[in-house]
Amino acid sequence: MTDAHCHPCDLLEHDINAERERRRTGTAAAASATSREQFEFHEALAKKAREEGAPPLYCYFALHPQLPHISQGAEKTQKGLDYLYKLA
Repeated sequence: MTDAHCHPCDLLEHDINAERERRRTGTAAAASATSREQFEFHEALAKKAREEGAPPLYCYFALHPQLPHISQGAEKTQKGLDYLYKLA
């Protein structure tokens, strides 16, 4: 099994040049979001990458399946589920 995804919104907190480095290396990536704000941020990055001919950034939205109410809180989990249904 493998899990190949990234969280650009989190990466930028650690390295302001993360997106520039992704582009420089020619790396396509799957950008995982767990909130509407993260998803919209990733969509904006993906759109900019498309417009500039950079390697693609594929956006997706997911919730942690293991104990989501504990790891994310019940209210945040419900908001995430509501947004997931909207996207679907």
